[in-house]
Amino acid sequence: MATIIAGGFEAIVQADQALQLLSEAGVNSEYLCQFRVNPPGMHDTTAIGGDRDESPGAHKAHGGGDKEPQPDHTVVRPAEALIAVNVDGAGISEDEIVRCFEEAGAWQIERTDGLWEDGEWKDFDAVSPPHLIGGRDPEAGANPSSAR
Repeated sequence: MATIIAGGFEAIVQADQALQLLSEAGVNSEYLCQFRVNPPGMHDTTAIGGDRDESPGAHKAHGGGDKEPQPDHTVVRPAEALIAVNVDGAGISEDEIVRCFEEAGAWQIERTDGLWEDGEWKDFDAVSPPHLIGGRDPEAGANPSSAR
């Protein structure tokens, strides 16, 4: 297993800036992975499409389930451009990786252990909640959070 830190970005321009900052800091491209995360419900992980066999709130739909609280971005992964860094081979500290992500405007920064093969985060699960360590609150603007 590899230690992975990933930054989620609202815009590809921000993700590209993060890649540039990480490269300038000395991270080799084989320890960087970039991909797009689809919006919740659109990951096609089930035979009928979607992410789950049934909607988590559907059992109360007959009673007007519109009062059920909606999950926030710490529970459901948002649509985003994601840059993942294999910390074990990056050659820079975790703090430096987080700084690069925050400087580029990451709204979410997560840390996890995962399978890294051939320059890619192989066991990434788009429907699992992120384990946040930093970033900014999308509703609060561009201010970095103190989630670390």
